[in-house]
Amino acid sequence: MSDGAPTSAAEVEPPGRGGGGGGRESANGRAGWPYRLAGVVAAVGLVVTGMLVWISASTYTNNENRLLGLRVRDAGALIAGALPGVQTPLASAAALVDATGGDTSRFKSFIAPSVGPGRSFISASLWRLTAGSPRLLTVVGVTPALTASPTHAASFFAHAAQTGQIGVTGMLASPQPRLGYAFSSPGLTGRYVAYGESALPASRRSRFQSSSSFADLDYALYLGRSQNNADLIVSDLKTLPIRGRHASISIPFGTNAFTFVVTTRHPLSGTLEQRLPWLVAIVGLLLSLGAAALTARLIDRRRHAERLAASFDRVAKENRRLYAEQRTIARTLQHALLPERLPTVRGVETSARY
Repeated sequence: MSDGAPTSAAEVEPPGRGGGGGGRESANGRAGWPYRLAGVVAAVGLVVTGMLVWISASTYTNNENRLLGLRVRDAGALIAGALPGVQTPLASAAALVDATGGDTSRFKSFIAPSVGPGRSFISASLWRLTAGSPRLLTVVGVTPALTASPTHAASFFAHAAQTGQIGVTGMLASPQPRLGYAFSSPGLTGRYVAYGESALPASRRSRFQSSSSFADLDYALYLGRSQNNADLIVSDLKTLPIRGRHASISIPFGTNAFTFVVTTRHPLSGTLEQRLPWLVAIVGLLLSLGAAALTARLIDRRRHAERLAASFDRVAKENRRLYAEQRTIARTLQHALLPERLPTVRGVETSARY
């Protein structure tokens, strides 16, 4: 091509147009990085929120377990404090029989105040241990349910006699469930057993009174150290065993023990602490999203300000270029207006300067 020939647009690529794919990718990357940074801010906020939720939930769980443990220990102490009311009459009656050589009338007159509706026993009886089956000597109140099972009575009384402690047994499968207590004392003419029975609700359902300090708890009381339904004494729940958060305590009594299990109906540490993890999660989520949106907005504002500053720089440079160009033109014009040769004036020296 000759020097004077015009150059086509296809032959000369304008500056900055080469490598268009890489430029577009770079521009897309620069345009997308604020949103990636906002995503990082949101992720960090969500991680912090998750940690706070876990901490608040763990704190709530630990507090609930601690308070529930305190409540079950208080209830256990209350039950343990009531047990002497069962043991003392039988132990005293057995000692009386021991001292009187098996006087049944003394036994009946002594134990009678503890027998009847609303009292410790619905039935109290005196038995004498023999080489065969134990022999019933006298009864105060209703007939003992234990008489229906002589074999169980013999083994139960023998174990109580061997240990020297009060024995506890349960007729829990009976249509009229009962608990039986036996205390043995060696008499002058043989070994005697003072035996009492207390009635249980036929449905095994009983609730705490509304005025009780344990009215906010559900409970189950078992005979022995297990939580089998067959060993249930009484409960206020229909579905057993108790699931979820619960606490239990074993209360030794004579040759046996009672197991008391409780669960809470309402949060013991308050509904606010129960809902705190959810509140933290909601507030943390909103703050994380808000921080991410604010980050993206601030970055966009900064980039917009940078674009405006760049535009102002370009305008200032253009203004300086135009000023320099116009000044050059003005100086050229002014130089052109000066005369090439000054007229000669006699007696006056003249000169011209721009």
